Amino acid sequence: MLKNLFLIGLLATLGFFGWRHFFPPPLTAEQEVTAFVSQSVLPAADFAALCLKYPKLVTKALKHKHVAVSGVLSKGLVSGVNSNDLSLELEGTTKLKISFQSDFGKKERWGGGPTSFRFQKRGKEMIKISEVKIAPETHSMSGSLESVVGGAGERPQVAKQITEQILCREGNAITLRGEFRHIGAGWIKCDLLELP
Repeated sequence: MLKNLFLIGLLATLGFFGWRHFFPPPLTAEQEVTAFVSQSVLPAADFAALCLKYPKLVTKALKHKHVAVSGVLSKGLVSGVNSNDLSLELEGTTKLKISFQSDFGKKERWGGGPTSFRFQKRGKEMIKISEVKIAPETHSMSGSLESVVGGAGERPQVAKQITEQILCREGNAITLRGEFRHIGAGWIKCDLLELP
């Protein structure tokens, strides 16, 4: 009889601690948001769902912080007077999309210097077109080099080398890095800080 009581007590104790081990108490909303945003790369669909569920908590946790979001690129647009800004949209949920917008037109942000670039959309591809200025005495006539020199007595103009690079394609998986701004009606807005 004493042996049975001991076994029942032992099983009850093991059951109590085992239950807590295998079925921990549910997370609070703050704990859920903190655990999610501490990931190095946030899945786009889960990020959008969490923003729908806890918009104020997510905004408080991420305001002006860097984020990396991975998902499917649903739309890419080129904007700006010189076509030097991008707007990239990731699939989130049916009610909330994730938008990364650049402001690369401000050369100070990217160091200025002799290199300039612009973007172009061809079909579903987003393309970066770079122009590098080359001093007349250092350029060669190979590759995609455009050289313009002046006539006799004129000062030679600077040559330009133009290169193209495919950055991303609509419908493909991509990771975008930027700074979280806010959650609006139908959008999570972020500043694009790095090219994909």
